[in-house]
Amino acid sequence: MTRRDADTRLPGPKRVLSLFERVGRRELWDEERLARRLRVPGGARAKFRRLLDGLVAEGRLRLLRGRWYVPADQAAGVVGRFIRHPAGFGFVSTDDPREVDLFIPPGADAGAFHGDLVVADVVAVKPDGRREGAIRLALEPAVRRVVGRYVAGWRGSGLVEPLERGTGFEVRVPAGKSKGAESGELVTVELTAHPDRGGLARGEVVERLGRPETAAGAIAATIAKYGFSSEFPDEVLAEADRRAARATAAVARREDFRDLTVVTIDGADAKDFDDAIAVERLRGGGFRLHVFIADVAFMVRPGSALDREALRRGTSVYFPGLALTMLPPRLSEDVCSLRPHRDRLTHGLSIDIGRGGGMRDVRFHDGVIRSTARLTYQQVNAFLAGHDEVGPPLAPEVAAMLSEAAALARVLLRARRRRGALDLEAPEPRLELGADGRVTAIALYDRGL
Repeated sequence: MTRRDADTRLPGPKRVLSLFERVGRRELWDEERLARRLRVPGGARAKFRRLLDGLVAEGRLRLLRGRWYVPADQAAGVVGRFIRHPAGFGFVSTDDPREVDLFIPPGADAGAFHGDLVVADVVAVKPDGRREGAIRLALEPAVRRVVGRYVAGWRGSGLVEPLERGTGFEVRVPAGKSKGAESGELVTVELTAHPDRGGLARGEVVERLGRPETAAGAIAATIAKYGFSSEFPDEVLAEADRRAARATAAVARREDFRDLTVVTIDGADAKDFDDAIAVERLRGGGFRLHVFIADVAFMVRPGSALDREALRRGTSVYFPGLALTMLPPRLSEDVCSLRPHRDRLTHGLSIDIGRGGGMRDVRFHDGVIRSTARLTYQQVNAFLAGHDEVGPPLAPEVAAMLSEAAALARVLLRARRRRGALDLEAPEPRLELGADGRVTAIALYDRGL
């Protein structure tokens, strides 16, 4: 298909706005879902995004939480998440830090669920400035799922007790709809009927998550409860591949630090390495410290599919033995990871430090490095303690650089103590799991020097 053909199939503003009227006003639509429904070709996605941005700028659409598009008249009022209290009242928590939460009394929630994105109207303002409101519209995803504890009932039926205290209801699971869940297991249940006046909804178990007393079960429940995922949309994966391919061409335009002995130092179980150091001894005395971080900004352009997906995820989430990254593995574990013996784009700074620990000069730069070694905290601590039984022996140039880094660390520590600085370092616990998913040990990692 030619670019002209793609542009021809691009929907106009009228068609986009009419979609919201046809499909109902309670569903949430992000760019990806809108594009699929309107059959926007892949080659026209960037132009489609500009079309949506234009409708927002004109005040015809409103963009909620950086992701959901709704007609502007539909979202006129206070927009935020509904936080339900078990006693029946609740609050609408907005994204605007300047606004206080809107109190929603019992009976004014319009059937909204705890955690729903809602539109509410202010109906009263108290003398002390507190606002009271009523929910006008609950915007909910097409599928509603709840994570909870399954309790087996009579003749194959069961009950799911949601883990979220504010939910305000329990879910009845009919016989044959439990996927074989055992009493006490954590499950994900898909609602098939809203709660009745007695606070009882209906649903079907769609996933068994494991026992709550095991780390594996608790991790699976947390992932399901908060909607974390290791999967990325095809558009995001494709863009990650395209940006990664451009990194090689950018190397020639960067300041070259590949002749330095650069190392990364991370935990033994780390998969991505986003910072690295190098230390040089200066001729006139003192040191030059180089600090490099992976240049993620080169890969993720503002407003791109990668940027929007990263915004939706917010951060990478780490569990014992599992990482759910903010960016696809092609970037997080490869091109944006400072892996040894690979050219990598970086942002960095070089600091000249005198013999007494004072800073003499600092310079920021966009560069390219080639890490010499991927080290662990245990390796470095063992080397500094005078033995190297942890891991393979260090290369001579790495050992020499670490010796200079240790000398600089001692200079900086002495300078800190002279200034009266406090050491607020807290030990970092790490959970170690057995094959059955149970915690076998809790280890403390020592930062060393």
